[in-house]
Amino acid sequence: ILTFLDHHPLSKYFSLISEACEQKGYHAIPLQTHRQHSEISKQLNELEQHHVDGLVFLGYDQRAYDQYLRLWQTSHAMIFRLFDPMLCNIPFDYVLVDHCRSSELLASHILSEGWNDIIFVTEEEFMAIIDKGYSRVLTREWVRQGLQRKDFVRKTILYKGRTAQSRYEAV
Repeated sequence: ILTFLDHHPLSKYFSLISEACEQKGYHAIPLQTHRQHSEISKQLNELEQHHVDGLVFLGYDQRAYDQYLRLWQTSHAMIFRLFDPMLCNIPFDYVLVDHCRSSELLASHILSEGWNDIIFVTEEEFMAIIDKGYSRVLTREWVRQGLQRKDFVRKTILYKGRTAQSRYEAV
């Protein structure tokens, strides 16, 4: 279950999951939510009407917790990909993708290469994540490396729609 099949890295994740399933004699069938959070509950309810051996969620929506719990309690094998360590107290199996640590490593690399004109390319709805997360990590790394704040330039290019064409046109 993923938001978009044509979005990297989700497309790569699904490809790897599909390959692993085939090696075990299973078939992976994607269920795209297109980030229509209001539809997730409906889609999960529809899943209950079909035989499903296991569910791999490439996202976690707290608003669908009751549906997740119901699926889990009816013996569905489930695993989630989480981004927020604060969600690690859920009763379900999960893999935590530590974006904070990966951002620190990326920032360290970028700055060690001498790059100081940073441009974030993101969807409008993720601007808050850029402001609160990545930008803060980059600024902290900037200070840690002893660089002058006046040399740091941060720009943002926003695009609408999750397509390669949207990103290309924005840039």
